[in-house]
Amino acid sequence: MNPMTWNTLPAVLGLCLAAGILFPGNTPGETASKNSVRISEESGFRVVESNGWPDHAPGAFPRRGNPNTVSTQSYRFKMPLHPVPEPSPVRRGGWWWGVAVNGVPFEPGTAETWNNDPNWRYEAATGFLDLGLDEHHAHVQPNGSYHYHAHPTGLAQLHGGDSERMLLLGWAADGFPVYSERAWRAPQNLIQLL
Repeated sequence: MNPMTWNTLPAVLGLCLAAGILFPGNTPGETASKNSVRISEESGFRVVESNGWPDHAPGAFPRRGNPNTVSTQSYRFKMPLHPVPEPSPVRRGGWWWGVAVNGVPFEPGTAETWNNDPNWRYEAATGFLDLGLDEHHAHVQPNGSYHYHAHPTGLAQLHGGDSERMLLLGWAADGFPVYSERAWRAPQNLIQLL
């Protein structure tokens, strides 16, 4: 596995903190159909090693808006087990900011700029650009890396996400957990006691 390390930085929009990432390489033309991910703890860090292939079927690629083909990667994400909030958010700029429990990176931003201003970037899931997102709000980089730009629907469905319970989707680069859109719901008998 190629080493990949995130440096801790604070979050954009207060959702979670974000950090830099070194891009790993992949073998050109290499494809896979099986997810491989290992999550461990080492010296105060959570380590996620994966081949970047989702545990759900990805959309068909290449496709309109995205001419790239999905291929396996060699990832090693390392984040603190005990994250600490920063005093204020830091602008992140569109790079990967987290990793899903299935080892697929989160990358909500894009490299495309609005009005040629490097301070303003498009979000891939807004519909202003056709970047060929699949039904899981993901697509593929030229190097074959599959990554999520918004809520990973296939991952959530596979792991039992529904309107009744909160689901751990992954971790931000700073170590804070990333959950589905639903909050924890207390059992009815506990609510009655309160």
